[in-house]
Amino acid sequence: MREARESFIASAQDRSAGATRPAPRQPDSAPRSAPRHWPRAARVAPPMWPASVRLRLLAAALVLTLPAGCSLFESEGTRLPLQLVTRACAGTPPLEGATHLRLRVTGEGMAPLERLVPVGSPPEALEGVPPGPARVLEVRAYQNRPEEGGRVVALGRTAPFDVAGGAAPSQRVVVRRVNAFTPVSDVEHPETCGALAAPRAGHSATLLQDGRVLVAGGFALQAGARVALSSAELYAPDTGTLSAAPDLGSARAFHSASLLPSGSVLLAGGENAAGPLADALRVDLAQGGVASFPLERARSQHAAAVDSAGHVLLAGGVGEGGGVVAPAEARVQDGAAAAPVAVPLPRLGASALRTPGDGLAVVGGSDGSALVQDVVLLRFGAAGFESAGPPARLLQGRRAAAVAPWAGGASALVLGGFDTPTESPTTQRALATSELVALTPGARATPGPNVGARADACAVALPDGRVLAAGGRTGEPGTLPQSSDAAELIVPPAADASTPLPVVLGLARLEAGRWAHTCTLLADGTVLVVGGLKEAPGEVGVVREVLGDVLVFTPAPVD
Repeated sequence: MREARESFIASAQDRSAGATRPAPRQPDSAPRSAPRHWPRAARVAPPMWPASVRLRLLAAALVLTLPAGCSLFESEGTRLPLQLVTRACAGTPPLEGATHLRLRVTGEGMAPLERLVPVGSPPEALEGVPPGPARVLEVRAYQNRPEEGGRVVALGRTAPFDVAGGAAPSQRVVVRRVNAFTPVSDVEHPETCGALAAPRAGHSATLLQDGRVLVAGGFALQAGARVALSSAELYAPDTGTLSAAPDLGSARAFHSASLLPSGSVLLAGGENAAGPLADALRVDLAQGGVASFPLERARSQHAAAVDSAGHVLLAGGVGEGGGVVAPAEARVQDGAAAAPVAVPLPRLGASALRTPGDGLAVVGGSDGSALVQDVVLLRFGAAGFESAGPPARLLQGRRAAAVAPWAGGASALVLGGFDTPTESPTTQRALATSELVALTPGARATPGPNVGARADACAVALPDGRVLAAGGRTGEPGTLPQSSDAAELIVPPAADASTPLPVVLGLARLEAGRWAHTCTLLADGTVLVVGGLKEAPGEVGVVREVLGDVLVFTPAPVD
């Protein structure tokens, strides 16, 4: 055994020096099939190196046999402790059918660090993670090895984190099935599904600066009647838990929610049993308080957006007496003060979003009597919000369409909607078309792909450019309204595609149809779907239920 070990070390030394050790030559006179018997005296013992040298040579030889990119001893970088959560409270188990896990760390100023391990042998830590900001750990579960065409069946990803020299915070990764809506669960008790303390619809769900989500207000049903809520809850993605947030002190539903640069959330307008509200609430979780400010006008079901400086635009909505609110309003100074808006914006069922160059756009809707095709462009200046040029224009007017940023925010994707200017359950028709409109002055929309016919869906732009559309309401003349359980991914066309149209991929349906729900993009690239109103035809009229479930959608990776 000692001879074999020393011969291996000697061979390693030869290889490291680039030498080739020839095999002993058999005498020409000997038959080729004869065994080689060498005299014992012909053996030459290798030199006896000191033990420390022999160990170094052995390590060098082993490193030469490892695959490229791997290292036996990783002395550089930081050790990153990790915990994988691979159980779920409902649906298909995350690792069912998976054979391998790929762990990958990426971040600013570092080459990707990858490990491929069998599903049954996940590591407790990753070694050699370079210090630096905005590191992300991704875990993919593959059905077969990825280099053999293995398919990703589950995925988990952290929010960005920083690694300091010598220490790294432990990272917990929740692995979920891809392209599926999975109920949330406490990571300490993953077999138990989480739910809202109070089922709600017509609420808001705002991603906070620390990665949590504030779910505020909304309505419940009592004896079939809507009752506005003043309660609020917090969802923490890192633990999968829901907890109580400070009470709003004022019940409201169908309000707008805007994250301000200070980290506070401005909840503007909304409605309760008395009608539309003429105040706004600033929720400051850091201080644990809620402040109230008067608005210039009462409004509910309006459009709202905020620019990077914290200027909030409130446009349209239902006002006192049920009429359309024409004057728009801006909120400044952390929501405490009003500023003028030069352009009147009477709108019902419109959407608002940010434009390139930090402007805002108000898309579609109706003015109460006719559908509006204009996309109004605004920018905040010395005199408040002013026109940023001639409006862009949609191909078709539509109310309650789903709108999401497209092409990095340079355009908007407009999906579905109703074809009537006001709510009319027996005559309105849900549209199955979409369009793309550049958010630049005078732009004209181009047709998009056909989608599931519905209005009031949620639409969320994912970091990779795709858009998730989920839920909503269907509608056909002469039929009762019904919530939709459909979900789709709208995928940008490939650079070499023969057609410039996006591709629509159908997804597994939601467990329950819903509208008046929320969809919120989380820091790890997943989407949080909260609550909503389920409506379905019953034996007599429409059966309604306010939902309390909380789901996470995990999109399959595109690479």
